[in-house]
Amino acid sequence: MAKQIEFYNLDKEYPVNYEIWKDFAAFFLYTGYKIFSWKGGFKKHSYEVVRRVYYEANNKIEKGISFIDFETAKDRLYNNYSSFRYYFERAEKITSLDFKSKIDWTISEVYKNLSPRISLKNRLDIEYDFYKNCHDVLLCKIIIHYYAINHLNIEPKRLILDPLLLEDRISEENEPKKSEDNYNESEDISSSYLLTYDGILSLSNELRNMFINKELFDKIDFSKLKEYDIVYDSRKTNLELNFRYKTDLVIILILMKSKNIIQFANKKDMNKIFKECFGKEISETVFTNTEIKWATNKMNQNDSDAFKNANLFIDNYLLTL
Repeated sequence: MAKQIEFYNLDKEYPVNYEIWKDFAAFFLYTGYKIFSWKGGFKKHSYEVVRRVYYEANNKIEKGISFIDFETAKDRLYNNYSSFRYYFERAEKITSLDFKSKIDWTISEVYKNLSPRISLKNRLDIEYDFYKNCHDVLLCKIIIHYYAINHLNIEPKRLILDPLLLEDRISEENEPKKSEDNYNESEDISSSYLLTYDGILSLSNELRNMFINKELFDKIDFSKLKEYDIVYDSRKTNLELNFRYKTDLVIILILMKSKNIIQFANKKDMNKIFKECFGKEISETVFTNTEIKWATNKMNQNDSDAFKNANLFIDNYLLTL
């Protein structure tokens, strides 16, 4: 029988200790920036893991989630006994936090436990455990949420309170927590926060670096792209990439540059975003052809609609923030 996640204790799983030979080897992995800015590096890499999860999840959803996928994800989540799952499932119950805030809270809670540890080997073990289980837990949860909501008509609220769907009903004692500092009375949990969050562009460090005003980037809710049928498919209930998301993203980048919102030197800079967000670069001809269409105004109906919608997203939403 799997261990109960409610009783997880990071100090028991990774007791504070110091073994000189193991820590001597671990020291070399912490030279350079990591030994001085470990927290920043931890957060940055955690975001990279989350981006990868969302891209993988989108691919799985596009191919179709089966009942076997659903049951396998439930089984893997049930047997997952990790610091990430323990803290993240506590964050899930704070409904006023959006997805990114839940991730940040989880990172912060684990870091509190790490900061007093003198063993670098101990830190490395916990960090590896966190990254691995961040990927596994989130991917399983997205699969479970997608199948349960779309095929079993399960309410998203229940998935927060009963992630493995083990209980026959939800008791009032298990209602989502109302944080005094963060709770919003108008909070809506009628849809899954996992399936309506943009976990790709919102966490892109390469895209953020292009923005002239970094604070503007931090305010953008990229899930709004769906409302304009750009990058995300407006016909879907959940946030799913459309069939032309690569071209759509190129269009948005071109238009944002023309409006002095972002700056980049060449097409290689643009491709860094695709490499980071989607795991691979795209042909430079895609960039070139899109730029030519924009400059000459010679485009088919799909391209024309995409440019129009991208402009509306930028003018009616982004520039009003």
